[in-house]
Amino acid sequence: MRKLNALLIVMLYVAAVLSSGCTSMAVDPAKIADVKTVTITRLALPEYSYLGRDAEALAKNLGVTATAYGLGMVGFVFADAARIKSEQPYRDAIRAALIDHPPGFDIALNTKLEEVLSQRGIKVVWTSPPPRLPDNSGYDFANADAATDYVIELFPFSAGFSYEKKTSNPHVDVRWRLLKRYPGGKIIESNRGTVFYDAGQSIGNPSSVQIATNTEYAFAGHVTELKNHADKPAMAMRAIAEQVARITAERALPTGQSQIK
Repeated sequence: MRKLNALLIVMLYVAAVLSSGCTSMAVDPAKIADVKTVTITRLALPEYSYLGRDAEALAKNLGVTATAYGLGMVGFVFADAARIKSEQPYRDAIRAALIDHPPGFDIALNTKLEEVLSQRGIKVVWTSPPPRLPDNSGYDFANADAATDYVIELFPFSAGFSYEKKTSNPHVDVRWRLLKRYPGGKIIESNRGTVFYDAGQSIGNPSSVQIATNTEYAFAGHVTELKNHADKPAMAMRAIAEQVARITAERALPTGQSQIK
């Protein structure tokens, strides 16, 4: 099942890359050395996500596949919607476990990213994200207005917890894109990358990073039992958020010398 999911992710990613005309080439540090101000889309999670990797999740995914095979795309839409609805209690449990220990993942990431860039003499101008692209690969900047030459898009593909082998683990997949504003106001993508924790593969993008898993962030029990671990799950998510921020800063606006810690 993981191989099928990974293959699907690769296919969707390749399609998005081809359709957007973007490049995965590394950014030349010399070309962005004079950047003193950058606009960043403020990361805001609609809710924490849940990824089931146990027998229950496998059965639900097989049910969605079987329904799609029998009824086509209409069946897939209804079956997947039913699966998502059935998992809502798990997402609610994750939120309940983390909400009493602010700041949350998104706030921690935004704060650390601004701190890291400020230390490099780069001022951050925050902006609300534009509408999402139809394929959910990022935001639509066609009608966006930016006051700076460069924009960093922060796109929260998923951030929450997964469950497998009687253990719950942080599950993070944050996408970023570096966009440049050209004369006339048109904003064009220059580079993109992904920062993972306990997620999919880096799908070959040289600007993507898989954060090494930490055994201290593995919590016994289902996500419905995360509250039993007090503030540790929230602390784990904040620590990962700060790692994502450091990596994003260095990959999107590289200095030529890695500052990732």
